[in-house]
This record gives sequence, structure tokens and C-alpha cells, in this order.
Amino acid sequence: MNPKTDSSRHLLLGEWACLGILYPTASHGFAIAARLKPEGDVGRVWSLSRALTYRSLEQLTDRGYIHAVGEEPGIAGGNRTILACTRTGRAQLRRWLQTPVTHLRDLRSELLLKLIIAEICSVDIRLMLERQHGHIEQMAKAIDAQPEVDTRTDVVALWRHESSNAALRFVDRLLTANAHGDVSDQIVIRRARPDLSDASALGEVLVDCVEGGASVGFMLPLGRERANAFWVSVLESAARGERIILIAEESNTGNVLGTAQLILTTPENQSHRGDISKMLVRRDARRRGVAEALMRAVEQAAVEAGKNLLVLDTASAEAERLYTRLGWVRVGVISDYALSPGGGFVDAVFFCKYLSPKRTSRPGVAPVG
Repeated sequence: MNPKTDSSRHLLLGEWACLGILYPTASHGFAIAARLKPEGDVGRVWSLSRALTYRSLEQLTDRGYIHAVGEEPGIAGGNRTILACTRTGRAQLRRWLQTPVTHLRDLRSELLLKLIIAEICSVDIRLMLERQHGHIEQMAKAIDAQPEVDTRTDVVALWRHESSNAALRFVDRLLTANAHGDVSDQIVIRRARPDLSDASALGEVLVDCVEGGASVGFMLPLGRERANAFWVSVLESAARGERIILIAEESNTGNVLGTAQLILTTPENQSHRGDISKMLVRRDARRRGVAEALMRAVEQAAVEAGKNLLVLDTASAEAERLYTRLGWVRVGVISDYALSPGGGFVDAVFFCKYLSPKRTSRPGVAPVG
């Protein structure tokens, strides 16, 4: 088979690295090899020796992905061949960059290389990252659904479980960071007003989240009238000083994107504690940093209210990753804690966070003993 017409063989990562270096600008083998050293900008992810670099360039030339476009004098004498991507090579690289990584074991190498090459080539791979997130999520669910695997005793299963969840957190961070630039310029966090306008907007968010499967105290079908009535009641509670309700809205449109609550009323022996409740983000506004902005704002509100310990629970794996990233401590799981909106039991994972150093007694009150 003529190698120039054989487009079915998958390139090695080193070959993709060479092609990516040549995508934005022509170069010669010596300069490419320097970038693929372990200390190079590409080599820190995937390194090649000089001999393997030249071998990769030969393979790419044979396949018609790169070609010689000129020469320049070498430092030690002789001429260096200047190489550049062909149109076919550029198309192949873009196709590879937009393809999610298939195997969990390849994320450290192949996904990181794609990210580095995409940055070098100024190629937008957000859609790939969204597909990659979904693919990793499916792998994580499949791993966790294996009834015969005990991650407490099976180190391989534990590694796969921890790796898949770490990968999800990593891709979440990438999607949040790259979604819309500086989220603080586009999202406004404010306190809810005790009026029908906010109740209606919050009702829309609640209905959307419940229809999306969020286990937040409601079963399907959830109509707008019932959702709005719930928020009218909750806003009245906020007006009495029993809770703080925060709203995230788009700065340019005023559209309500999400909400979170801080419950202030606790037993008198737990006055230092607050509960986070109804942290909701509309489905079409997710992965834009809305949830993180709400959580940071509600923590600040808790500090201002004199709370130093916060508690919450969630049935969402995506929310778990956010809370872990923000420094919350995973306390434990209660199985079959609640029902999903469509029926069927779901587990609840409990988290806590200390906003100031733990203390053994309230100021002015001596501990017993």
C-alpha cells in the first residue's frame, strides 16, 4: 500500500506533536526537536529524542501531511530544510483536536497534548471538551455501577474511580475557565427581593432544574403555579430574617440564571452553623461559572452573618466536584436518602466547610468539664 494514500493509520502522539508545532508556522527539524525536549513547551507533555523527532517528520512527509518549503543555513554548516503543514495535514490535525480521548488511561498523555497543541494553534476545542466531559462521565458511571467491585479493597478499581472523578473535575475547570472569559463581568449576584417578579423568575429556575432531574424536594410534574407559590413562601421567610436568598443574573440581560440560599435559623446551641439550600442553576447556564460564583457569594454572606460552619447535601456528582474544588469536606453518604423527581431512590452526599478556625466554645462561654 502506498503510504501517501494510506490515511487509515492512526498517528503516534509524537507525530501529532510535530504536526501541531508546524500548524501555525513553518520550521525546521532542529527547532522542532528542541520544543520536544522534556523541558520544552510541548515536550513537558510528550517528549521525543532528536532521532525520533526526525523519524516522525519523515512519517508525516510520507503521508503528505507536511512538505518542504525551503532551506536556511545551519549554525554548524550545511542547510536546514524548512517544513510546513499541507492543507491535508492541517485538516487532519483539526479533526484530531476535535476528537475526544477514548480511554481513561490516555487522558494524562493524549488529552493534555491536545490542550497544548490547541493553544499553540489557536484552535477552539470547547465542543470537544464538552463531548469529552460526557464521555468521562459515562465511564465514571460505568465504573461506579459495577456491583462486584469494592473500591475499598480493589486498588485498580479505586484508581479508576479516583482517576475518572479527577478527570471530570479537570474538564469542568477548563470549561468554566474558557466559557465566557471573566465570569465576574457577566454575572451579577444580588439578594432576592420579596416581590412576585423574583418569585416568578426563581420559579422558572426551579421547574427547569427539577425537569432536568435535580432532587431538591419536588416530584414531577412540577407546574409553574406550585413553583411560584414555593418561592413566595421562601421570600417571605427571607423577609423575616430566617434565610438569605441570592440570585445570579446576567449583567447585560437581567435574566435569572441560578440561586442559592443560606438558612440562618438553627437551634440555639448551633447558632454558629448555617445550612446551604436550593443551590440551583438553569441547565442552559451551566459550566459558565454561575454555581461557583453563587457558592463564593453565599459563603461571604455567611461570614457577614456571623456563621463559621456551613453544611449542605447533594445528590449531584457534578455539584460534588464543585464543592470539593471550593474546599468543602465530604463527610459521608446516606443511601436512598430521597427520591429523584421521576421516582427512584438517590443517595445524598453531605459536605461541611469551616469559614474560620474551629473553636471549642462560644466566646464568653466556658466549656463544660
